[in-house]
Amino acid sequence: MRNEEKDMEKQQDVEPAKDVEQQDAAKEAKPEKVKKPRNRKKLKYGALATGITVVFIAAVVLLNVLVSVVMDRYPLKVDLTSSKLYEISQDSIDYVKNMSQDVEILVLAEESYFTTNNYMKIVPETLDKYRQNSNGHITVEFYNMVNHPEITSKYKQYYSGEFQEGDMIVACGDRVKVLDFGDIIKTEQTPDYSTYTYQTSYTFVGEQSITSAIMSVTDANPKKVAFIQTAGANSIYADTNKYSVAALHDLLDKNGYEITDVDLLNDSITAAEYDLVVLPAPYNDLTEAMITKLSDFLYNEGGLNRDMFYIADVKQNATPNLDAFLAEWGVSVGDAIVYEGNSSMAQYVSTVLGTLTASTAVMAESDYGAQLSNTSRPIVAPLARPINLLFEYNTNRTTLSLLQTTETAFLYPLDTRTDSSEQTTDVPGTEDSTESTTQTSFDISTAETGVQNLMTITTKSNAVNEDVNSSQLMVMSSCSMLDYYVAQSASYNNAEYVVSAINVMVGKENGLVIADKALEQTNISITEGQLSGLRTLVIIIIPLIVVVIGLVVFVRRRNR
Repeated sequence: MRNEEKDMEKQQDVEPAKDVEQQDAAKEAKPEKVKKPRNRKKLKYGALATGITVVFIAAVVLLNVLVSVVMDRYPLKVDLTSSKLYEISQDSIDYVKNMSQDVEILVLAEESYFTTNNYMKIVPETLDKYRQNSNGHITVEFYNMVNHPEITSKYKQYYSGEFQEGDMIVACGDRVKVLDFGDIIKTEQTPDYSTYTYQTSYTFVGEQSITSAIMSVTDANPKKVAFIQTAGANSIYADTNKYSVAALHDLLDKNGYEITDVDLLNDSITAAEYDLVVLPAPYNDLTEAMITKLSDFLYNEGGLNRDMFYIADVKQNATPNLDAFLAEWGVSVGDAIVYEGNSSMAQYVSTVLGTLTASTAVMAESDYGAQLSNTSRPIVAPLARPINLLFEYNTNRTTLSLLQTTETAFLYPLDTRTDSSEQTTDVPGTEDSTESTTQTSFDISTAETGVQNLMTITTKSNAVNEDVNSSQLMVMSSCSMLDYYVAQSASYNNAEYVVSAINVMVGKENGLVIADKALEQTNISITEGQLSGLRTLVIIIIPLIVVVIGLVVFVRRRNR
């Protein structure tokens, strides 16, 4: 019995011990069963968060790539300057969009050379506009010419000048045009007498130069011009006309013409060398040999197909030989100045000679103004001489008026023009003008009144092997129609019309006259109310939105 009782006591002692062990094991097992799903939940949300992060990063990278591609093709920059400094004109855009040839633009300076200067950063911005709008036909590269001498060596064979830092090479195959700093940014200094210093102004002329260079190198058949500047090393025109002549020279150069300055006495002017001759307002008469040189050029040994642009002017002396040459072409230039009798039709024009009263020209033949971008702007004719058409048709020559005055125009005669270079009495309708005449009195009631021709063209034609060839002589009545200030002004159509008329005459399809842009610091003005609203947005609203988003995320994570 005692032994059985002892066994039972041992069994009872063992069983509680086992129960305690089982309870401890259960306690240890129970947390594991609770902990296991929590770990899975954390793993689930951790994996999801990681996946979302990876997807988000991939999406951001992809978005950046897409935005870069889109911005490269369709720039999203907004030009807030008043004169749209960083945009190019629609004319330039249209031209480069329709290009079929590849053009390289190489700038002989690092891009930082321009971007670190407020006035020069317009250069890379403008070049980028050309590249973006060219459908892949224009490439732009910046090179340090010291570190990359091979660039200048490659194009040296096509350029006779010396390359300088900042030059721009525009190339299409073996056709090369080099633009220097002055072709891109024009610098002018004007005296400030109050401080005895000079004020410097900068004007961006780069778009006209760049577009012109692109037109020039992509033109498979460029027109070559003999621009008569001198006769026997002496200037052919009056000193007061030098700015007008320079403006015409610049216009032709910037519209893709290949210009050679020639001396009418000493240089040859042959049809084999040139397509067009420009004779700007010779101050004195031409010799018979000079007239023969011009006639032979236009006749072209019977082949014709050559053209000439002649400008008359009130500053010229008597020119009987030149007058006889013009008469053969059915043209004479009157010894008078054309003025507008209707004050509401007259224009007061600022020129290098002062403020002049000018007639408004009317296009008599629209074809020669076909390339005008805006026909609403007037064409003005300060100090113009009347052009008379001697016949409408004569054997193989026909004459045509291009620009005319209104019916209310009248003539102020220059009765005593001689070979003298001095004229004594002021021309009416001018302020600070050096132009004068010996006319001492004039009764406007007796003046010749009516429509006057301001620009004309005569065509001489013949048939050669069933083909009709023709040479043309275009005459403009005044150098002041291309006065420096008139040609530069966006208020007048003078420069663009002359380019258009010459282009039509010589058969050149493209011509652009692009306005210059003054480089000035531009500030964005903002009202006090706008400033207050912007301050509230940045300091209060945006931080508040960030805080709210953070609280929402925190609460949601706490409840998971």
